[in-house]
Amino acid sequence: MKMSLDRRFALLQAAEAADAWIIEDDWAGDFCVTDKPLPTLKELDLGGRVIYVGSFSKSIFPALRLGFILAPPPLVPFFCTSLEAFSPGVPTHLQTVLAEFIAEGHFATHVRRMRRLYAERYDALAHAVGTHLARWLELAPTRTGLHTFARLKCPIIDRDEHIVDGKKMVDFSSS
Repeated sequence: MKMSLDRRFALLQAAEAADAWIIEDDWAGDFCVTDKPLPTLKELDLGGRVIYVGSFSKSIFPALRLGFILAPPPLVPFFCTSLEAFSPGVPTHLQTVLAEFIAEGHFATHVRRMRRLYAERYDALAHAVGTHLARWLELAPTRTGLHTFARLKCPIIDRDEHIVDGKKMVDFSSS
């Protein structure tokens, strides 16, 4: 669930008061389907407390395996040293192609297209649940197009029944 704007500001104030860092992984933020996306913590951060991490695995292609870190200036040398020591690196040609893809506006176009597609898919799912499964499920509203969940309206008992020596035996421990 996305944090409200008030909670985001409260978290930033708490981090500032505690001299702490916040690591923000907004992996589904590009795919907000119901309204204008809330600003990220990084966008709201005036005190340099947020380390924003992201990946293009969900937004473009899972096998791309390309990510990024937006770190406050005092932490940049630490991340550079750490990445050089522990990361095998990403081929330069992939970085170049992605940079051009973004610079030429193709990424923004792709995200807009995916937002529309995921909104359509969510609406179709909501309609299908409402039409065919409303007796059993309540679909939770969502703001992102990559996931949602539904609540069961009736209790489910997980059990196996066996007949042993002519008697019905119920095993509640199996799954």
